[in-house]
Order: sequence, then C-alpha cells, then structure tokens
Amino acid sequence: MRSIHSNLTLALASAAIFLLLGIISIVHAIPKVDVDRGTLVAEGANGEVIPMPLVSTDDGITVTGPIARTKVHQTFQNDSDQW
Repeated sequence: MRSIHSNLTLALASAAIFLLLGIISIVHAIPKVDVDRGTLVAEGANGEVIPMPLVSTDDGITVTGPIARTKVHQTFQNDSDQW
C-alpha cells in the first residue's frame, strides 16, 4: 500500500511540475498586459490584447489505483464586441 501511495505522490508531483513549466512557457509568450489571475487573453482584430475574465471554475479528481484523473472546467466572459 505504501508503494502505491508513493507512486501516486510521485506521479502527481511530476504532473504538477510539467504543468507549471508549461504555464511558465505560455506566460512568456503572452504580450505583457495588466491582467489578474485566471484571465484568458485573446488577440483583437487590430492586434490588441483583450482580457477575458474568469467567471467560474469547476474541478474534480477521481483516483482509481495508481491513476488520478483530473477534470477542470473554466468559464470565461467575453466583454468585447468582436465575437
């Protein structure tokens, strides 16, 4: 049982590190704009950056043996008149 717990902890830690590294690389690719956490940004017709604020987040984790499945559903609001 301890081995399964250790493997699960290692798998979750590894997934978190890969996610963090992916987020860091994405953040460096986004033009600098004053946005808060949980904000999706889109490029407008004229190349301007349009922030789309986070409205809600729903998540769930299901653990079956050594497998952990995570689902995250985020809803953002488009305040622009472009779409």
